[in-house]
Amino acid sequence: MHKINHLKQFGFLFVLAWALTAGSFSPARAGLFSISEKEEIKAGQQVRQDAYKRYGKPLPANHPMSQRVRALGQRFANLSERKNIPFTYEVLDNNEMLNAFAAPGGPIFVTSKLVKTAVNDAELAYVLGHETAHIERKHIVSAVEKQQKVGLGVGILGAILGRGSGGDAIQVAGSVAYTMWSTGYSRDQERDADNYGVRWMSRLGFDPNASISMLGRLGGGSGGVGRYLATHPDPKSRQENMRKLIASENLVDVARRVGGPRLMAADLPRYSYTQTSSNSSNLNERDFRDAPQAEFTVPLIQVYRNGQSIIMAPLNEFSRWAEAAVIFDDTDDDVVTVRRKSNSIRLRRGSQQAVINGRTVALLTTPFVERGEWYVPLDAIAQGVGGQAGWSSDNTKIYLTLDDRRFYTQAPER
Repeated sequence: MHKINHLKQFGFLFVLAWALTAGSFSPARAGLFSISEKEEIKAGQQVRQDAYKRYGKPLPANHPMSQRVRALGQRFANLSERKNIPFTYEVLDNNEMLNAFAAPGGPIFVTSKLVKTAVNDAELAYVLGHETAHIERKHIVSAVEKQQKVGLGVGILGAILGRGSGGDAIQVAGSVAYTMWSTGYSRDQERDADNYGVRWMSRLGFDPNASISMLGRLGGGSGGVGRYLATHPDPKSRQENMRKLIASENLVDVARRVGGPRLMAADLPRYSYTQTSSNSSNLNERDFRDAPQAEFTVPLIQVYRNGQSIIMAPLNEFSRWAEAAVIFDDTDDDVVTVRRKSNSIRLRRGSQQAVINGRTVALLTTPFVERGEWYVPLDAIAQGVGGQAGWSSDNTKIYLTLDDRRFYTQAPER
């Protein structure tokens, strides 16, 4: 794993702050370190506060992204056999780090950037299942015990071990922000979390193959590299392990028996990731200073879903402007494909899934037909013709790219 400020991957635990009871440690126990479930839960609360300080506050509980992650994560918590653990799932408002991690005793965090990177619910489910498995399998406690045993964590752990005034007294000699990404999970623990997560997501009806695509999307790394204790599995070996597990345990059939294998869950909240009130596209505004205007005889419109603004493009008019072919399905009037050069997008009216260049993706909202005209999310159809779309910083213009050309058009009125 890279250092925190250069993260290109997601780490499954990068901070650890332990609040321990006086009786948790005894020199007579040959350096061994143990922690009760109650202490583990209390330690997790310290980690939560430290995570907020270091990596950003959580999004509000009623934010659609928070609701989605919480609803999906709870499905994994329900599968856990650790019924006393208060699992929580939060999205940290951090668009710089591609990260997810578990704290002792139940808290699980994902950054907003990671949530946006997962192109469907199944990919996100893989991440949340993996993190839940780390807690389910007590990997965090085992990692600390192993560090203590080999002497790597003696200095740090010793700084927070005190003598309390009672059996339940907690005395913290110091708050420790300890980077588990440098001395964290072993190879076997990471594989174990992968295996548990993929089995769980299959039992929930999600396509287990999404674990493979998500690993590729994240660069294959998951952080928690045991720099001193173990060598983290390389991306290809993790993906190959997933393929073998899925085949040997017939996990696609497991998902099929509960209504899958599916990539999307119809009952999870959605969030418009790319088209909000700010310029959240990676388009550089300076590149559009001298761009010509894209003329549309049928205008773009703006709709609102879950409190977010989404720009909808008239499919036929946008395709005419992009010089793309519109192909309606001969047997199903609700299906249409737009093709341009080697790019394509296949849409179904009323469905929030589309196939863009052979990949199933989640749309910001469902396409609809109004006065005989199909309207589809602008960001999706722009990708489907080989382009890109984004807002100007003052929210008055929409920027478009097509091949190496740049255009702008006026944003529709609210």
